[in-house]
Amino acid sequence: MNVMLRTVMLLFGLSLASCASTQLEPDDTVVEIPMLYITDRDETGDEDPEKFYGDERGDLVYGSMTTILEAKPTGASPDDPAFWQPRAANADDIGIASLKPMALDGFQQEIETRLQGRDDKTALVFLHGYKKTFRRAAMNLAGIVYGANYQGIPVLYSWPSGGAPALYAADTTNLKWSTTHLVKALDQLAEVHGLDVIHLVAHSMGGQAVLHALENEKPPQGEGEWKLGELILYSPDVDRARFARDALPKLRAAGIRTTVYASDLDVPLWASRFANKYPRLGDAASGLLVAEGLETIDASQIAGLFTGHIYHLGQRTQDDLHYLLSERLGAAERPTLTRVEDERGVYWEILPE
Repeated sequence: MNVMLRTVMLLFGLSLASCASTQLEPDDTVVEIPMLYITDRDETGDEDPEKFYGDERGDLVYGSMTTILEAKPTGASPDDPAFWQPRAANADDIGIASLKPMALDGFQQEIETRLQGRDDKTALVFLHGYKKTFRRAAMNLAGIVYGANYQGIPVLYSWPSGGAPALYAADTTNLKWSTTHLVKALDQLAEVHGLDVIHLVAHSMGGQAVLHALENEKPPQGEGEWKLGELILYSPDVDRARFARDALPKLRAAGIRTTVYASDLDVPLWASRFANKYPRLGDAASGLLVAEGLETIDASQIAGLFTGHIYHLGQRTQDDLHYLLSERLGAAERPTLTRVEDERGVYWEILPE
């Protein structure tokens, strides 16, 4: 194994270890988060809802689930972010409590039913990043929904990630394979009666699939439009130069507000830069992309060495997401941000409380 590959493996391992060792405090609150899901993972045959879907490719399927998490109080310090992960000692008590697969028509009807009586008639479609099992992806979305107090319909789109640091190349291949299914799923969501807006939120590698779909597979607006609202990219593991050249002009022309969060201590994106040769969009250490039509958020002041890739699960970032999704406020209007202007232009920083 050459030196570069060993470095990549070490850095990814460090990132994984930091997530696994996180513990929540004794005053955590147990909450239930009902969600819907779309996945093209294989069905394992195991009836345990946490093991129902594996890491191989499968057909596009739909369903509903209930997650149970132990969440820090909303006033948790941004220096000690809540990761919304199960405690190792309490794993039987929290996680995916129930899971119900359903046919497409039943899935669409379920959304219509849940929309009834709601003021917020939006859906949040979340695409996770690499090395995420179905369970971990579900818990991440549950934490975002709870932390941001999102009142619309949360939908997990889970692609067949292998859930291991060594499978970066395989995850990249599977994500590309899954993009066609993502396009189909967005078409089907847009058909739901009463659903006004679809927000797309992607973390890390998940941003590659979202951008590919928006760039190449289907016009994001116009006939048969996807009803797109906000496009939010957390720590995007996306080629920065290619995004600026190819994706951003199309997003700008379509009138889609795009928000990118980056930090300068993003260890997995450092490793991704080694693996892919070029800087990633979410790596502020390689330089922030500040451009017309893009709202760039620098999260470096609330991210540490072990949280530089998962600061989106911390309360301060989720407070900012609340203002963005629930009140549809731009960066210049959100009280969680401060304006910065330099020779590149204007961007914003999230500051500790």
